[in-house]
Amino acid sequence: MVNDFYKDLFTNNNTGRTWFQKEITYPHIDDVGMEKLVMPIMDEEVRRALFSMSPWKAPGPAGFFQQSWEVVGRNICEFVREVWREPSKLGMVNKTDICLIPKINQPEFVNQFRPISLCNTIYKIVSKVIVGRLKEHIPHIVSPYQTCFVSGHSIHENIVVAQELAHSMNRMNGRTSYFVIKVDLAKTYDMLKWDFIWQTLKEFCSKD
Repeated sequence: MVNDFYKDLFTNNNTGRTWFQKEITYPHIDDVGMEKLVMPIMDEEVRRALFSMSPWKAPGPAGFFQQSWEVVGRNICEFVREVWREPSKLGMVNKTDICLIPKINQPEFVNQFRPISLCNTIYKIVSKVIVGRLKEHIPHIVSPYQTCFVSGHSIHENIVVAQELAHSMNRMNGRTSYFVIKVDLAKTYDMLKWDFIWQTLKEFCSKD
């Protein structure tokens, strides 16, 4: 039942859509930034990515890799560089356990569970190396209002803002009226397609 639910949720319905490039687009990463992004991976980048992980936050070898870095570090760095040269090789470690966490007490339906992904540690290291490369450019390509993507900000700030807006609207007595629209973002993330992600990334890297 669970397998059928998620297969149906994530199956592409093959709806054809055409990408329209509009005049208003994303900020572009300049040539200097692009050169930095594609530079060969250095050992220190890999080490920094590994040691930024909590060693025993979740069951896994992160703590073991940190304590045994002098022994296993060289192999880890070589693998990350190999994946950097041939991204398809990431499939060797792209193995993820999906665990279902109940959203409520005594759930009765599959959509009352929240799926979380327990990723392979090597996969996490590769991801963190890429994130480390992108981190420098985030302030230039992400709006400061997207608080969950801005360093030093918290996603909970948006909750406080929403509460303040609702409180202020509730106390208004004037002739001007306001209303709030609640959007279910869960479906948005479920239906995000790879071709859309690819086209969006191309806009960030476009030189036009």
